[in-house]
Amino acid sequence: MARRFHIATIIGARPQFLKAAPLSPELRRFARETVIHTGQHYDWRMSGQFFTELRIPKPTYNLHVGSGSHAEQTAAMMTGIEHININNSNVLIGQIRRLPGRFLRQNSTSP
Repeated sequence: MARRFHIATIIGARPQFLKAAPLSPELRRFARETVIHTGQHYDWRMSGQFFTELRIPKPTYNLHVGSGSHAEQTAAMMTGIEHININNSNVLIGQIRRLPGRFLRQNSTSP
């Protein structure tokens, strides 16, 4: 099957690695996937082993965000992602994340 889409998957913390493991092979069935590692966990034990053990494709980009305040990390991620997006047109970018249960309940249309 021809790969019609280009999807960039952003991962950087343990929950995202665990979710990316089963999702990545499915995405690659119909799309070209680019993995962007935020670099929040720069120690091999905190992120590198997940790529190996969970067979997640090696990241195409590493933003090397590292330590810092929430604002510093967010700014570094946004700047890095913007640079990648500018240089790769027509890329759908998605971050694997979770929404807090409270948010889901407050914004649910069901009773």
